[in-house]
Amino acid sequence: MPAVDMDKDNPEAPAVKNPDEKSQKPEENITSPRTNVEAGAQPPATARPGKGLTVGILFNLMPDFNREDINSVVRAVERIESVLLNQGYQAQRFQAHEGLLPFLHQLEASQPDVVLNLCEGYRDKTEGEVYIAGILEMLNIPYTGSTPFTLALALDKVRAKEIFIARRIPTPAYAVYDQYREEIPPLSFPLILKLSREDASVGMTNKNVVYDEDSFFLRLKKLLKEYSQPILVEEFIDGREFNVAFLNDEPLPIEEILFSIEPKLLCYKAKWEEGSVEDRGTIPVCPPRLSARERRKILKLAYDAYSAIGVRDYGRVDLRMDADGKLYVLEVNPNPDITSEGGFVQCLKAADIPYETFILMLVDFALSRGKTKKSYRKTASQPGTVPSTPDTLS
Repeated sequence: MPAVDMDKDNPEAPAVKNPDEKSQKPEENITSPRTNVEAGAQPPATARPGKGLTVGILFNLMPDFNREDINSVVRAVERIESVLLNQGYQAQRFQAHEGLLPFLHQLEASQPDVVLNLCEGYRDKTEGEVYIAGILEMLNIPYTGSTPFTLALALDKVRAKEIFIARRIPTPAYAVYDQYREEIPPLSFPLILKLSREDASVGMTNKNVVYDEDSFFLRLKKLLKEYSQPILVEEFIDGREFNVAFLNDEPLPIEEILFSIEPKLLCYKAKWEEGSVEDRGTIPVCPPRLSARERRKILKLAYDAYSAIGVRDYGRVDLRMDADGKLYVLEVNPNPDITSEGGFVQCLKAADIPYETFILMLVDFALSRGKTKKSYRKTASQPGTVPSTPDTLS
């Protein structure tokens, strides 16, 4: 089924955006430079003692909003601080939500050797994670995780799907609604509605899976009004869900989400409200039961998507398998949640990689990249000063 973008000027005629299924490359022919990689392989031991280097731990909070997906980062910060101090590093917190000017002044005053970037946005704006990483990039401060370009591309789900299609990576057929129209897309029910520029399952409830026209229009109208951003509509793949985590381009053991609820959906409550019905009905299993062939196909397709988006250091790919065994990439997540309860950390455990080793590897990756860059310290005009910035950034 082709994916479409609802034509603003002609609501009666959706514009085809996707090639049809006949143009999709057969799964058997999809190639990857890491086709034969073994999941769970122990990454090389690259971490080194800190020797007094300063590591900044950068994060963003939303104290005025009940956003567990953002505010839970504090638990990771505390654990990471302990890891760094035990290895001889100096650790310093940088809180982006306190304002850009304070953040810039703190960077200049502290001059960290490397920044561990845990930032998931700026204040209440998810896209702020792109801009914060851009500041580090412009200042030539070595930092962990993906580049601003990759973060922006992954956050824009529609653009990411266009990349998948161009690379012949299977992804569910879709349509995009920039505004409300009583026009059903040429897709097959059931459908799932997603915010096109959010992550962490924000805006996702069981009501986002719809089975008829009335429920589709009702949910579409509500999401457009509440979130004021384009809505991505996909054919809902009612099957098994897998996550493949990567560390330094190497896959960790595959994780599967076992569903005992309907619809089979990892919604916001399932991810962030511990003890909820949705949480209890979505149980991660790592590793899952898979044939050798299924495992190879999942790893290969996940790596194709991961590399297409350009993820660096670590990330996660979410996939689904339908009743016929066909795989679809749902999305790619650079800089995923690394709190103790998160799926990425569970995959580390399955690979017998201690959390401490993981953190030190991330720091070492960034430090290694920093050796090829001119230090931002040399470009500062005077110690303790930053270029003049409009007051609106405070």
